[in-house]
Amino acid sequence: MGFGYLFLGYVVSLNFLVYSALTMPIAVVLMLRGMLSLSRFNRPLKEAYLLLWPTLLLSLCSFVLELLRMLSLLRQAQFDAINTPLSIMMPVALLLFTWRLLCGICALAKETGLPKLVYRARRNLVFSAIAYLAYIFFSLPIGADWFIAATVHAFVPVLLCRLIATVLNAMLIYSCYMWICMPEDLDMKRKKTGIGFLDELNEKMDKREEAAQEEKKKALADIYRKREEKYRARHKNDKGGTKS
Repeated sequence: MGFGYLFLGYVVSLNFLVYSALTMPIAVVLMLRGMLSLSRFNRPLKEAYLLLWPTLLLSLCSFVLELLRMLSLLRQAQFDAINTPLSIMMPVALLLFTWRLLCGICALAKETGLPKLVYRARRNLVFSAIAYLAYIFFSLPIGADWFIAATVHAFVPVLLCRLIATVLNAMLIYSCYMWICMPEDLDMKRKKTGIGFLDELNEKMDKREEAAQEEKKKALADIYRKREEKYRARHKNDKGGTKS
């Protein structure tokens, strides 16, 4: 469905300290690949996918800027002048993306009957908002002595909060990868490895899971059928209202 690529992107984005500007474009590209598949399921996920494109542009700008600085092609003063607004715009873009992503996951978890994922998505939404807003606030270019002192003391806690928020979101996405799937995906069997005893073991496990998968398949098929019927009914009503 796309959760696998999205999870990998989040794992790569955990690099905050060691040349993060060089790895962030890779993380965003992986996220884009995952969101391309997920964007068709609901509107918040589609909006999250669209928000990733300006995030990619900002990450590429940071990448080029960091590369020029490492190659001594850019003075530190020039680097700071360009990097200061970028260091604010990037977390803002990530905050907006995370907001729509978690709203989309929450809606998808509701449709598939997974209340625990709904709770975790809502919890992560609150914590991510706090973590990113704090990070953005202390990234502002304010020269007041009190603000500089506060930034020095808040640097580690704020960075830790952002790290925890990213880890929590990565764990949620992995849970979605494990529990949310399309009905037709339940029919997929394990690929042949070419190793005799492993293939036999996989075949036995496939047979044992068939009964449980069949029940889950019916439940998911019913959910998506009701969703389609609801969409068609609303679309029909909208047409009727337009004609009248």
